[in-house]
Amino acid sequence: MPLTITPMAADTKHPDVPFQFDIGIGVRERDTGWRDLLDRELDRRQADIDRILNTFGIPQAARPVDAAKAGGEVGRTE
Repeated sequence: MPLTITPMAADTKHPDVPFQFDIGIGVRERDTGWRDLLDRELDRRQADIDRILNTFGIPQAARPVDAAKAGGEVGRTE
């Protein structure tokens, strides 16, 4: 039986309950080389990642502006 995935809009009665979640990966703080390599590869392969997600019908939310590329570092503790 195929899996059915249905995107849900935010609940206006409960705005503090998220209906969208980011997928993340991480490395140890001291592994900055690995972090930078992963960041570059994820950027380079984004079209491939999107194609795979689309192939399997995985809905995607709009991506927010990338603050790290806009000059601020988000989530990094260097």
